[in-house]
Amino acid sequence: AWAGDDAVSCSWDHTVRGWDVETQTCTTTLTAGHAANGVAVSSSGVWASAHSDRVVRVWDPRRGDGSLVRSALASHKGWVNAVAWSPDSEHHLVSASHDHTLKLWDVRGSVPLYTIAAHDGKALCVALGAKGQLVSGGSDGRVKMFRT
Repeated sequence: AWAGDDAVSCSWDHTVRGWDVETQTCTTTLTAGHAANGVAVSSSGVWASAHSDRVVRVWDPRRGDGSLVRSALASHKGWVNAVAWSPDSEHHLVSASHDHTLKLWDVRGSVPLYTIAAHDGKALCVALGAKGQLVSGGSDGRVKMFRT
């Protein structure tokens, strides 16, 4: 995911990393304790990552007090595969999971605003467009669109 002129990646080695694209060097390494399947960067520079322990982690790499994990959003019943920030709000995030659902979050809280039974199989990817449009793809071979 792009973070201004830099990039953010995630890995099954349990890390979320920030990269200086120009020098191709790692500038930030955050350890989550579980495999990371997807990452997204908000318009305000906050990172979100999707994990195999069914948790969405919200990171604020701008914080200097050492507490980089702003919140851990736990409501999915399966691996979380993907996350995407709203282009309309720096507080809204959507996640896609093996539990067949999409969840829309306000990251200022800990309970999802909506849970959508999206697919007959695993929800594998998700994008959140303007005005609450959600698009997801699943292991059921379908692409679906929803409005929140």
